[in-house]
Amino acid sequence: MSTLQTTNSGLDRLVEMSRGTNADSVQLEIIRQIADIHIRSLEIQVKTEDLRQSQERFDWEKQDRQAKTAFEEAFARFKAKAPKIEKTERVFFEGKGDKPNTLYYHVNLAKACDLLYPVLLHEGITVRWKAEDLPALHTRMTCYLGHTANGLSYEHRGSSMAGPADTSGGKNPIQGMGSSSSYLERYTFLQTVGIIGADMDNDGQDPGMSPEDADKYIGPINAAQTPAETMKAWRESTAQVAKADPKNEKAKNMLYEARDARLLHLKEVK
Repeated sequence: MSTLQTTNSGLDRLVEMSRGTNADSVQLEIIRQIADIHIRSLEIQVKTEDLRQSQERFDWEKQDRQAKTAFEEAFARFKAKAPKIEKTERVFFEGKGDKPNTLYYHVNLAKACDLLYPVLLHEGITVRWKAEDLPALHTRMTCYLGHTANGLSYEHRGSSMAGPADTSGGKNPIQGMGSSSSYLERYTFLQTVGIIGADMDNDGQDPGMSPEDADKYIGPINAAQTPAETMKAWRESTAQVAKADPKNEKAKNMLYEARDARLLHLKEVK
C-alpha cells in the first residue's frame, strides 16, 4: 500500500470517529490530526514534484552533454580531414621615397570557404549565420555550427564580427550591405573553424590593420590563457591602436571581436 493510500485510509477512520463522538476535546484532536494528515499529504506531493523536475533537469543536461560530445567528435574529424589552406593571393605595394616595397601572400576567403564547406557537411555539421543591423549601416554577423546525431541536436556559437557597408566600386547602399554581409559570413566562418585573421584577404576592403599589426595586436589576445589575461591583452592592444590611429574604428572592432571570441573559447573549454 502506498503512503498516499495509507494517509487516505487514516483520514477516513478519523472522519468516522468524529461522527461518533460529541466531546469537544476529542473532536478538536481529530480535527488537528486531520490537518496534520493533509499537511503531510501536501509535503509528499511537493517532494514528488521536486524529484520529477530534478530528474527532468538531469536528463536534459545529460542529453546536452551527449550532443556536445558528438559535435566535438565530428568537429575533430573535420579538422583532421580539412585541406591545408594555402596563401595564394599576392599583394605588392611599391615603396614611396626611401621606403622599401611591400610584398606578402594571403588566404583568399571565398576559395578557402569553398574548400572547407564540403568537408564540414560530410561530418554532419551545418553552418548558419545570424545578422544584426547596427547604426550607420553597419552589420554584425555571427556564425553558428549545428550538428545532430542520434536524435540529439547541438549548436555551437562561433565568431561574431561587425562591419560597415561596402561602398567601393560605386555600389548603392543595398549592394554595399549585401557585399559586406557576404564578406562577414566568410570571415566569421573561417574564424569559427580555426583559420584566423591576419593572412585572410579583404576582398578589396580596408582591412583595418596590416598583417604585421594583426600579429602584434591580435596575437596576444589569441594567446591569452585566462579571461583576465584576455582582458589585459585587449586593453593594451586597444590603447596602442588608438595611439597609432585614433580614427581606425575597423581595427578597434577587430580587437573587440578577437577579445569576445577568445573569452567564449576559454568559457567553452573550461
